[in-house]
Amino acid sequence: MLLISGFATNLGRKHIYKNKLEKNMPNNVGLKFTPQLDCDTVSFGAVTKKALSSRNAGISRKLAIDIHNENLPLQEKVNLFFEKLFEGLIKNKDNPKGIIEKLEGRCKTPDSIREKCATRAWESKDDVIDNMSDIHGNRAVLSNGKENGYKLAKRILHAVKNEKLKIIEIENKRPGSVEKDKKNRAKYDYIPLADLQKLVAVNKEIHGIKPIHDNDYTKSNYMALHFLFDVPVLIDKKVEYVRTEFQVLGHDVAEFKKLDDLIYKIFNNKNIDSKYAPISEVLESLSIPYEILSKSKNELNELGENYFNYINCPQKIRNMSKSELKQKIAERKAFDAYRAKVFLSQREKEMHKIVGGDINSQYFEPVKNLSREYDMNNLYSMMLKCENVG
Repeated sequence: MLLISGFATNLGRKHIYKNKLEKNMPNNVGLKFTPQLDCDTVSFGAVTKKALSSRNAGISRKLAIDIHNENLPLQEKVNLFFEKLFEGLIKNKDNPKGIIEKLEGRCKTPDSIREKCATRAWESKDDVIDNMSDIHGNRAVLSNGKENGYKLAKRILHAVKNEKLKIIEIENKRPGSVEKDKKNRAKYDYIPLADLQKLVAVNKEIHGIKPIHDNDYTKSNYMALHFLFDVPVLIDKKVEYVRTEFQVLGHDVAEFKKLDDLIYKIFNNKNIDSKYAPISEVLESLSIPYEILSKSKNELNELGENYFNYINCPQKIRNMSKSELKQKIAERKAFDAYRAKVFLSQREKEMHKIVGGDINSQYFEPVKNLSREYDMNNLYSMMLKCENVG
């Protein structure tokens, strides 16, 4: 992710973010999933209980805890900023017609901080301060309404004009399956392209910063708007800026994203709460490392007997014959295609409701040509049971 130089604060002190390109790290999804402005996910689910067991790279657990604890008070200030910014737009009992169903915020957990540091080879507090843009994360889940994205953009524009908010980056996530459909691809946007372009122009005029603005066509069909903001907060009676990632997405997409984030973490051997073990068990045979998913048939045929000694993967994968592995690779690719189809259908539900369509949003697109255990409705039900038990 390319970060634009600008004053920002993490850990309670002012500094300049360096111009750096965070390279896309290979992941084990088979698709380019775009949690968190590029590679990381602004996750609003349960905090993991499982700790990283060793420090092979990155920072110590103690330092990660210190960073997290130092940023918690800042996250509270950021949350209050957005509550005030979107006052009158948030749905509640006194405002049942509000366009924002949920306004959420989170401070990155110590384990998540450590995991990212390990994958980026960041080994000090300064590395974290200079590079980690997602310690603070917030999102707005929109209700269905034709003008809702416009209303949200109007409120952001007002804050930028009044020097109460700086925009560093905008990523407009669009479904990759419609990239070549120039006539219809913009209909999936949560905020019209013209309004995004206006935000870019006004931000440059007011703050001298022209945000990167990309239409990112994701193979996962994940759809959302990802902003990178500098949010003003008072620290020791001085206004400083906290760099914050901010997502905008709809209700139905957000519902599936909760499950998909969990699937992503399981497939990529991420640190997840042990209460989700039943789902991990179901997906274990599909948790095929990227190094294998990316190989051609000829390359798979040439794999040596000791190949699995050099990559990280579940024991069930290690014990497979080559013919079994090829079958599971085919199933995994079909499952990834199914995930992408569900994301698209969830967004289409939202658009259908806007024009008064009667559609049941309780269920996801059912699985076809795969075992029923891989049906997203089954996995979602399992996730809810895991969370209720946990």
